[in-house]
Amino acid sequence: MREREGEVQGLGWMGWVRGSRIGWVRGSRMGWVRGSRMGWVRGSISITDYRLMVNEEVDIIFHCVECVHIPQDMEVEAPEVLEAPPSPAPPSPPPSPAPPSPPPSPQPLDDTLPDHSFDITLEVAEENPVVESDIEDPELSDSFVEDIPVTFEVVENGTMKRAKKLVSSDGFSYTVKSSTSKTVNWRCSVRNKKVWCKATVMQRGHNFVRGSTDHIHASDPGITKRTKIRVGVLTEASRHAYKSAGDIVDEQMREHVTEDDFNLPKPDNLTRAANRLRQKMRPAEPKEIDFEIDREYLACDNFLVGDLTVDTARHVMFSSPTQQQILQKARRWYLDGTFKVVRKPFTQLFTVHAFLQKEDSIKQVPLVFVLMSRKRKRDYKAVFERLKQIVPDLRVEAFCLDFESAAWSAIKIVFPTAEIKGCSFHWCQAVMRKVAKLGLKTAYDSKKSVHLFIRKLLALPYLPSDHIRPAFTEMLQTTATASPQIKQLMTYLQRTWFNNTVWTVQQWSVHRLSVRTNNDVEGWHRRFNGKAAHNHLHFYKIVPAFQQEAKTVSITQQLVSEQQLSRYQRDTYKQLQGRLTSLWDQYEEDSIRTSDFLRSVGHLYAPPVPQPETLPESDSEDSDYESD
Repeated sequence: MREREGEVQGLGWMGWVRGSRIGWVRGSRMGWVRGSRMGWVRGSISITDYRLMVNEEVDIIFHCVECVHIPQDMEVEAPEVLEAPPSPAPPSPPPSPAPPSPPPSPQPLDDTLPDHSFDITLEVAEENPVVESDIEDPELSDSFVEDIPVTFEVVENGTMKRAKKLVSSDGFSYTVKSSTSKTVNWRCSVRNKKVWCKATVMQRGHNFVRGSTDHIHASDPGITKRTKIRVGVLTEASRHAYKSAGDIVDEQMREHVTEDDFNLPKPDNLTRAANRLRQKMRPAEPKEIDFEIDREYLACDNFLVGDLTVDTARHVMFSSPTQQQILQKARRWYLDGTFKVVRKPFTQLFTVHAFLQKEDSIKQVPLVFVLMSRKRKRDYKAVFERLKQIVPDLRVEAFCLDFESAAWSAIKIVFPTAEIKGCSFHWCQAVMRKVAKLGLKTAYDSKKSVHLFIRKLLALPYLPSDHIRPAFTEMLQTTATASPQIKQLMTYLQRTWFNNTVWTVQQWSVHRLSVRTNNDVEGWHRRFNGKAAHNHLHFYKIVPAFQQEAKTVSITQQLVSEQQLSRYQRDTYKQLQGRLTSLWDQYEEDSIRTSDFLRSVGHLYAPPVPQPETLPESDSEDSDYESD
């Protein structure tokens, strides 16, 4: 083996050369080198030398270009610790160019940080943060305001106890001390442990005369405005029990306050006063199902139309005379329930809706509100029978609702000749829930064949009812070699939607229907939940909310009759409806095959697969889709 010496020159890459170990050299090329020393090197190495080193035909000894000219008898102090530098600065080289002896083993690094005292004596600079300036006081007006005579005003419900209060324009207030048929004796309202003012005012009709005793305290210039605002807030709070107290306060402040007013009331105090008043006015909230309804508080003699008891369950029904008139004439009812807004002892708000229509003006409105503590077939049966009692000569011919078997069974008993149509949105939603539960979400989102197949399944309700079963059979034959999950999905469709004894295929077919869903009802429920701030309302809070909705129905009826209101439809939906109508026309003209029709409709209506965390605890076909 030959030994060659050379210099590492230039400013190439930095690398390691170790004794009998392998290290890195980077330069014009990168490779492994073997050397007889350990240290840092810079420069480049030829590919020929590199190959000789790899084959162990030559040893290359690198010398530092700075140290090679130092006389050999001059000592070069070696570093105590050899560390990899943080930057490519030249490291300390071996002490001599002679065949070097191995350097001492590097000492372990000390990772302890010494804690020593120090002090910075620089002067601390003063910080000047940006701070908003205060609102300036109004400028003092140079105009002369003449004194005007003091005026008095009686404010009903102006005191804390909702009694009369007399306020004067110079900032004093009075309460009734005594009264006769002709006079009222008022005394100053400032009477406490520290100040007991004996100032009085005598009232005769509309004339007010101050007594001989003056006030012993300062006036309150804002007393009149504060009293009126407070009375307005409390009046509105008692009148609109469902309205937010904060909103009422904001409205009253906007109505009464001007730029020149001062000594204004605190909004938080007014909000608390409104809520305290409501709490005192409301009866105790029911906790058990057998509570007695406070009809006097609700003022609902012509609004509470049913209080039903079905063995251990209770259902309370509300509908105004105007709503009942509309219900009597409506030929199609839209039914839906929600549990999000009710509180125990009730579990569901069940509502009946219908469309108001005059020529091109159309709008759906709620007509019946039912608080239900249970939702079995006998419960719905009792509700529908009560509706037939309170609204004679009903003209209803059709129902649209989701696939809750208990409600379907009850409708068939009470309205045996009526047509029942299932909501296509809920049909697709039920199928997609099953897709998610079978673990097909990923396949649906990533595999084209699975995606198109499921979309065609979702388009089945848009076929003519007598075409749906043959189309499903054709699709079923293509699943012989499909995954077990696809086969389970087809089994679910057969059992729940084709062989179900509660509904037929014709009842979930929406072929040529302009209104195929309960989306208007769902939208009303969302708005109602929003007005309730998504809270579960107590009985004595939710009933006043029903009364407000009933008043809105009367206004809506008038607007529709004047053709001032219409059902809002997005442009996107109108375009989809136009394309769907065109597909129906093509299909009935035999210009499009069934599979192509399903593929096209599936492209138009494709709901997303729900996330697993949003799925109900029980399977749909085991809960709402099975009759009890």
